[in-house]
Amino acid sequence: MDFEAAYNRLVEQHLVTLEGGEPDKALRADISPSFQRKLYERWVKAQMKLRKQHIHSRFGPRLPSEEKVSKWISDQGWRSNIPSAAQFVKEWKPHGSVDSALDAKQIRRLTRTQRWKGLVVTEDGGKGKGVIATRRFLAGEVVCDYHGQVVTASEGHSTHSTVSAEDGVHVFFFSKT
Repeated sequence: MDFEAAYNRLVEQHLVTLEGGEPDKALRADISPSFQRKLYERWVKAQMKLRKQHIHSRFGPRLPSEEKVSKWISDQGWRSNIPSAAQFVKEWKPHGSVDSALDAKQIRRLTRTQRWKGLVVTEDGGKGKGVIATRRFLAGEVVCDYHGQVVTASEGHSTHSTVSAEDGVHVFFFSKT
C-alpha cells in the first residue's frame, strides 16, 4: 500500500477534527507499519491547519492582539497540537474580500463609533487636525472607513499644495511599504 492510500484509510478511520486527539500508534501501525510515523505527522499537520483556519474565522478583518488570540485558544480546551498565538499573529493576513470585510460586525461597530484602533487625531502644528497611524497596517487590512474621493498620489500632492488649513480639506496618503 502506498502512502496516499494509507493516509486516506487513516482519515476514514480517524477523522481530522478540531477537537479530536491524534490517532494512536497501534492504529497507524495497523494501517501501515512502514508509514506509521509519516501518517502521524501528516495527520497532525492537517489538524493544525484546520485549527488555524478555525482561529482565523473567529477574528474579523482587523489584526487581533496576541493576548486575545492566546485567551481564545486556551478557552478551546485543546490539550495537544495547539497553535501558537504569537505565530498566528505574526502570520496573520486579513481574509475574504473587501466587501465581506466591510460587512463584518467589528467593522460596522468601528464605523459607527469612529474609534479606529491604530489611528489618532492630532493637532498638526498650526495646520489644524491631522490623523496619524500608531501602528503598522498589513496589506488588505481595513484601516478606517473613507468617504472622500480616491485619487492618485500625484493628484493628492497637487491638491495638498493648493489648499490651506482654513479650507477644511484633509488629504490622506497611503504607502504600500
